[in-house]
Amino acid sequence: DYHGSWEGKTGHNSPLYGMSSDKKKFREWNIKGSMNVWSVLGCPKEKLNIGLSAYGRAFTLLREPDVKIRKSKEKKKSPIGLKAGAAEAGKYTREAGVLSYYEICELIEQNPSNRVLWHREMSVPYVSSDTLWIGYDNVQSVKLKMKFLKDQGYGGVIIWSLDLDDKTGDFCKEGPFPLINAVKNELSILPNHASNANTKCFDDNNTLVVLFENINSQSTTITVVYKNFFFFLLLDAVIHI
Repeated sequence: DYHGSWEGKTGHNSPLYGMSSDKKKFREWNIKGSMNVWSVLGCPKEKLNIGLSAYGRAFTLLREPDVKIRKSKEKKKSPIGLKAGAAEAGKYTREAGVLSYYEICELIEQNPSNRVLWHREMSVPYVSSDTLWIGYDNVQSVKLKMKFLKDQGYGGVIIWSLDLDDKTGDFCKEGPFPLINAVKNELSILPNHASNANTKCFDDNNTLVVLFENINSQSTTITVVYKNFFFFLLLDAVIHI
C-alpha cells in the first residue's frame, strides 16, 4: 500500500502513475515509479511482478470535500490529501480503513451519494461522498495495469487476495471473480511487441491459459492460469515449441 489512513489524509493505495503535483520524495510512490526503481538498480524486468489489490483503503472525511463543478478560472481542489481518518470496518472484512472489492460494490449500490470517480493522472478509480473516500481498483484499472505490465515486459502479477474479490458475482454484477478474470483475460492477449516465439494455449473448456514469452536469449517466462489461480515460472533457458 502506498497510502492509507495512518497518514491522516486521503491517498490512493495502488496508483498506476504518479501525479504532476507529487513532491520529489513521493514521485516513485506508484506502480510505474516503483517498478522503474527496481529495474534501474539492475533487477531484470522478467523477475519483477506487479502487485494488485482486491481491496480498497477507506477513509472517513473530517471535512466536506470540494468536488463541486467550478468555473474554469477557479482552481479545483484535489481529492488527494483531504484530512481524514480510517473509515468504519466493513460488514465482512471487519477491519477499519479496509474494504474488500465486493464491499465497495455494495456501498456504491446501496447509497447513490457514493459516487465513483476516475483520477486521470493516476489511472485509478475512487469513491467520494460527503463523508467517505475510498481508493481502490476496478476492472478498468486492472486492465490498464495489465497492459502496462505487458508493454514494459514485467514478469507477472500477484494479487492480494482471492477472497477479497467478488467470488459469486452477486455484489458487483460483473460475474464471479471480476478482478481476477480481468487479469486472466488481459494476460491471454499477447502484447503488440511480442515475437513469433510467443505462444498461447487453451484447453477445451477455455479455462487453462499458458503463455510462453521469450523475454531475451537467456530466459523465458511461463504464465499458467488455471481457472482462477495463477502460477508464474521463470526458466533459465528458452523453450522451443
